[in-house]
Amino acid sequence: GIGDPFQHGNWTRLRSNEFSARTYDLMYAVANDAIDYPTLKDVRAVGVFLTKWNITRSLAAIAVDAIHHHQVMKEWHTLFNNAGRQGSLLSGGNYNPGSNSDDEKLEKGAFLLVKSQLGWEDILVKGGAQKILQNTHDQLNDISEKYQARLDTEGVDSSTCDTLRAVEELSRFLMQDMGFEGNVDNYYDVRNSLLHDVLESRKGIPITLAVLYKLILARVGHRVNIIGLPGHVVLGIPPPRGSCTTTTFVDVFRGGQVLSLDDCQEIVRTFGVSWKEEFSRPMSATEVLTRMLNNIAKCHEMQLNQQREKTASATFAFEKIRALTMLTQLHYSPHTFTILEIWPEQMPCILDPEIFRRHGLIHDNTNLAS
Repeated sequence: GIGDPFQHGNWTRLRSNEFSARTYDLMYAVANDAIDYPTLKDVRAVGVFLTKWNITRSLAAIAVDAIHHHQVMKEWHTLFNNAGRQGSLLSGGNYNPGSNSDDEKLEKGAFLLVKSQLGWEDILVKGGAQKILQNTHDQLNDISEKYQARLDTEGVDSSTCDTLRAVEELSRFLMQDMGFEGNVDNYYDVRNSLLHDVLESRKGIPITLAVLYKLILARVGHRVNIIGLPGHVVLGIPPPRGSCTTTTFVDVFRGGQVLSLDDCQEIVRTFGVSWKEEFSRPMSATEVLTRMLNNIAKCHEMQLNQQREKTASATFAFEKIRALTMLTQLHYSPHTFTILEIWPEQMPCILDPEIFRRHGLIHDNTNLAS
C-alpha cells in the first residue's frame, strides 16, 4: 500500500476548494467501491486484501463525511457573513421582512441545515446531498402548485385575496388534505427541525412549520413574518397598507389557529416570561436560522445525554452542529482543510499511486535536486 502519499511524489499544492473537491471525488469512489485500479501491490492473499480494502473504504467514508461537513461550514459562514453586512446578525438591524432576498436567505439556510445533518450513508447511498436537496426543492414547488390549484378551484384569486385568507386556505390544505401537523408526541426529535424530514413525515415543530408556510406563501405571492415568542413561534400577518388594524398572528403548530396580541401575551406568560413589545417583531432569516440551529444542537445534546455509553455517531453529530453554532456566534472563518487532517497514518490504503495521479492529488517531481 502507499500509506503516506508523500512516498510517491510531492503532494500537489492546490487551492483549498479544488484540493477538497478532488479528494472528495477520490474518497467517494473508494467508499462506493467504484475504483478501477490497474494493479494491487503486496497483496498475498485474498483475505488480507479484503480486510485492508474494507478498512480503507470505511475510512474513505469518514473522509467523505468530513469534507462534506467542511463545505457546509464554509457555506454557512458565507451565508451569515453576507447577512452581517446587511444588518446585525442577531439584532435584526436594517431588516426588511418583505424582501425577496430575506426569503431566499431563509430557504438557502434551511437547506444548509438539512445538508449539515446528512451523514456518509445519505451521501453515498441516497444519491448525495445535491439529490436530497433537489428533491426537497421539488417537493416545495409541488406543494405550492397544488395549493395554487386548490385556490383556483375554489375561485380564490391569490393575487388579490388578503394574506389572512391565503394563510387560512393554506392551513386547510396542509393540515386536512396533506396531513401536516405539529409533532406533539415526539417534540424533541431532531427531524422536526429539518425541512426534508418534515416534508416526508408531515410532522414538525412550530418554527419549521412556520418556515414551510412562509416559503409556500412566498411562491404564490404572499409575504408573512415569523414571530419568535419565548418558547413558541407563530406567523405574523401585517395589516394592509393604510389600515388601522393591527398584526394578526397564526399558530401553525396548532392547526392554523388565529391569535390576537393578547393570545400571544398569554402564551409567553405560560413560560413564566414577562411580556416585552420586542417579542412581537418579525425575525430576520438569520434569526430564524439561528433559532433552528440552536434547536438542532439541543436535540443532539439531549440524545447524547440520554445514552449510557456515548456512541461515536451521536458524539460526531453533536460536535458538527456545535461547530456551526460557533460559526454563527463568533463569525470566524473555518480553518483551512486538508486531507492530511483526516488521513490516519495507520490507514491501510492499498490503492495504486496511479489512482492518486489520475485524480490530480500527487505528481512525480523529477527535479527534486534543483
